[in-house]
Amino acid sequence: MSCDLCGKKGPTKLTRIEGVAYDACESCARHGEAIKTVAPRKQFSRHNPDEQLILRNNAPKLLRDARSRSGKTQSDLAKELGVKESEWQSWESGSRSPTVALAKRIEKHLHISLLQEDVTENIGLGVGGSSGAGLTIGDLIKRK
Repeated sequence: MSCDLCGKKGPTKLTRIEGVAYDACESCARHGEAIKTVAPRKQFSRHNPDEQLILRNNAPKLLRDARSRSGKTQSDLAKELGVKESEWQSWESGSRSPTVALAKRIEKHLHISLLQEDVTENIGLGVGGSSGAGLTIGDLIKRK
């Protein structure tokens, strides 16, 4: 690897210098502080792995319509579901999305359907091999 600061070839380490992270050589790294890297934790799913659910594209509109039909304010529904009003507002505006667990609670509470199966998981099955890893560029190329 090469140093992001001086370009010197050789071993580097992740270093924060004036608030910016760099891969720095030993001599440049002394001008900052080392950043400890932590491997990301594996996330475990508590639901059936075959059941991959995602939020519908029109979820914000569904939430607004269901709320207006119920005659409640954003504040009322947020309190009933145990979330902040600002969180509910961000869901209705589409700037954020509720988790699958929260979406299931909202579905029961408002009697609407927010979740759908993730069809992108099944696009490449049976194409290009038995791994089930999905569609690859190699699957699209015609061989002579």
